[in-house]
Amino acid sequence: MAIKLNRGITHAEKEIKEGDIFYVYNDYYRKYFFGKILVDISNQLTKQVGKDSALDFFSDCYLVAVYKEISDTPELHSREFIIPGSFIYKSSFKRRNRQGFDWTHYAYEAVDFHTLDFPEFFLNYDDGVYLVRGELKFRTELSRQQEEEYKIRGSKSGSIDYSSALLLQGYKAYSDRINYHDLRLLPELRKTIYDMIGEDASMSYYDLALKYGKDTGRLFTDALPEEVQQIKPMETDQRTGFPKELLCGIAWSFRQQRYYSLATFADELQAYNEEITGEYTPGIWTDELKLIGSRILVQYEHWDDELEESREEKVFLQADNGSYFTVSELIYKIHNHVCDKLVNDDNVFFEGLQLFERDDVNYPRTPYYLYFKAVKAKR
Repeated sequence: MAIKLNRGITHAEKEIKEGDIFYVYNDYYRKYFFGKILVDISNQLTKQVGKDSALDFFSDCYLVAVYKEISDTPELHSREFIIPGSFIYKSSFKRRNRQGFDWTHYAYEAVDFHTLDFPEFFLNYDDGVYLVRGELKFRTELSRQQEEEYKIRGSKSGSIDYSSALLLQGYKAYSDRINYHDLRLLPELRKTIYDMIGEDASMSYYDLALKYGKDTGRLFTDALPEEVQQIKPMETDQRTGFPKELLCGIAWSFRQQRYYSLATFADELQAYNEEITGEYTPGIWTDELKLIGSRILVQYEHWDDELEESREEKVFLQADNGSYFTVSELIYKIHNHVCDKLVNDDNVFFEGLQLFERDDVNYPRTPYYLYFKAVKAKR
């Protein structure tokens, strides 16, 4: 299933971060290439591993993977990488850098540090040639002459290696030579090298690093800022089993246009929360609200110009899949029902939902919630 295109959010409006999937349209090949930001080297790693690590050389880079799928349209269906990771200058993603490339944000998927891996390359030291992989390095039996012939060295680039992404799949490209900057692109040689150093080539980076006392998880959990907003945990009502408060801690303004695409709304909701917090918001937008089921009744208050006073209304909502709402779907549906009614209200900011202690007589056994502070006064 394809991730929906994040229309309207480009590098002009959004800084790229770890977990972001982006695409670049290449005019020469007339194709869309997709990439994913795996690690911000200076933000996550070099502060933790120290300047003696080979990773320090790449502190001005992102670790970026390139997807195998190369498309005529900006739709990504597969999660398979063709280039599992390369170091690309962070400055290349800056809007004001005229030497950078024109990327468009597509989606966000959190990076699991258990599956994270790094480019593998050779590095010359005084006592021999080493294989470098993330924080780890292993002395090999390679001669310097062999290393010179292989030329598998840690390198930085200013963009995606479009030609290699094509050539590795047997397509024609402007260049006729694959840039083998990563031992992972050469499985037979890689097996030989791992046999040489006495390690299992099939072992994940996480497990291999753990074997040598380096837990990859510490690079991420220790680096999380304390002020990152946490979503308020749910407390359920004993009688109904429904959460007493719902969606608290999520920010949104109903002073927006009506939306006609849930995917577009979800992107805007995430971007709004990131702007408010200054950090990545938790990846909750597709969380399933199974505790409330597929139906909900929401009461809100708005200013009525004809009555010249505030007025209470209720809206009955149903989940599209007939089983449960997602976080973004529920806020999306509330937004589209109330945004026109709140035009003349001062307070249009979403503050969560609070459960009524009683059922509505017209909707028995249906979760019945009050929208927090929908109105303060007439404008």
